Amino acid sequence: MTTNRMGAEQSDTIVPPGYGMILLRNRGDNLTFTVTGEARTHAFRFPLRTGMNLLAPGHLKDFSLQGLSAISSNGFVAGSSPADSDQVRILVGQRMETFAFLAGTPPQWVSLQSRYSLPPEEAVIAPATKALEIRKLRPDPDFVIPYVP
Repeated sequence: MTTNRMGAEQSDTIVPPGYGMILLRNRGDNLTFTVTGEARTHAFRFPLRTGMNLLAPGHLKDFSLQGLSAISSNGFVAGSSPADSDQVRILVGQRMETFAFLAGTPPQWVSLQSRYSLPPEEAVIAPATKALEIRKLRPDPDFVIPYVP
């Protein structure tokens, strides 16, 4: 991390969920710092709902499906065909590209339009400057719309 006193941290340091930070101070002066964020119980900022979910990664880094934790243990449904599978859609140039989570051992993300030279789980599907859609067949287990008076 930097010692920028003029504003927010500029080193693109991200403390992902499940990790922590140790701060060592070599001088005796008081140190004031702020860490923003929240404890998460699932892979995304809010649990995903049934149907289409529009997401924009909140980090200045590219994401793969693996980086998004798009796996069965996080509530993603792998089906025998694209129609009964969760899907991720991204805009590539002028066209939409769709990835379907297909059943297997283990389940795999498969691109329905293109062929990649590496596993789709590792392909960049969410550049830092773009949004993506995730179509879920079932909501995340802890999804509740909060009461707003």
